[in-house]
Amino acid sequence: MRKSKNIIAIVFFMLFTSLLHAAPAVAVIDFEPGASVTQQQAVIMTGLFRSELVRSGQVNVVDRGSLDRIIVEYKFQYSDWVNPDSVKGLGTMVGADYLITGNFGVVGNQLILVVEMTDIQTGRIHHSSRLALASTNEYDRKVAGFAREFAEKFPRENPFTGEWEGFVDDYEFNILFLYSNMCIITITVMQNGREIREETNGTWSYDDNVIRVSGNFANSKISNLRRVNWTSVYTFSNNDNSAFNMLLTLPGDTIQKRISFIRTFN
Repeated sequence: MRKSKNIIAIVFFMLFTSLLHAAPAVAVIDFEPGASVTQQQAVIMTGLFRSELVRSGQVNVVDRGSLDRIIVEYKFQYSDWVNPDSVKGLGTMVGADYLITGNFGVVGNQLILVVEMTDIQTGRIHHSSRLALASTNEYDRKVAGFAREFAEKFPRENPFTGEWEGFVDDYEFNILFLYSNMCIITITVMQNGREIREETNGTWSYDDNVIRVSGNFANSKISNLRRVNWTSVYTFSNNDNSAFNMLLTLPGDTIQKRISFIRTFN
């Protein structure tokens, strides 16, 4: 029982810390040994690759110790990483946007490491890279450049990622847009002489002209607030993308109102 509680605590901590960063969160699974590479060597080589990803500054890498404990607790195996449901399950538990896996093989006289980046939400392989080695002795010399090039393949940050705050009538809206299509929506209002605050996890997307934000508020104490489903044309009001305008509908209303959101956290 205590073990399960510890795992739950780890999951919530990892989810919380991943939400505080706009850069993609990445879980790196130990490379699968094969060919002439032992399991111990594979673990060491994965660690070097993981360290170089961190040094790149392009991603937030999930803590290895916490990740390993969850893998052991839920009995994930190497074969699970070809199953989209398993990938999404682990990724959700650790708050990752992408899962990185790798395996070794031999082509001719060369040792080949294939590393794949899988999108947690879709289960699709977003990118795959190959590193050719004459032997494992070459890995230490080549891994830094290989990891940097791999990190460049992650999608770049979009102009919305981060935390935003806006006010209209008696309502205060806070939205934390995450790197993936997830967001956290917080709505605060004075109601019957006291402040009511409701928060939920939602989804969002955007294109060149339109932003979409949605989320369910089950058992909300704010009158008429059960769900938000905003679709609006947006405009950035500053050159540095520190403020944008959109239209949204207040709870219980049918008329869209203009709101200006100010960035409060990158």
